[in-house]
Amino acid sequence: MEYALADAEITHILLDHPLVRGQAADHRRRGVDIATAAVHLLARNLPPEADADMPLPRAAALVTAARDLPNTLTPRGEVRFLLAEPNGHDRWVDVSQIPLPDGTPEALDVAL
Repeated sequence: MEYALADAEITHILLDHPLVRGQAADHRRRGVDIATAAVHLLARNLPPEADADMPLPRAAALVTAARDLPNTLTPRGEVRFLLAEPNGHDRWVDVSQIPLPDGTPEALDVAL
């Protein structure tokens, strides 16, 4: 997922503003929630054979990994997936916490 506020120079000015920088963690959290919802939507609506046609390998890996995971909505309406831990415990996670196969490209960190 890619989003630009404006051209690079204006975007840099906007993102460098103290009000925006002061809320960086909240902005990142909302971005992860949007990405989690997008992966959920794709995993639930695309047939498995469509994963190989996705142009972004990390997105394809996330959709494949999320497809068979149980999911829920938090009280705030955020999608979470149930991940079985090796220790026998389960935990609810967003897409940033879903394990992916070796060789999957790393997530790009967008700095504010």
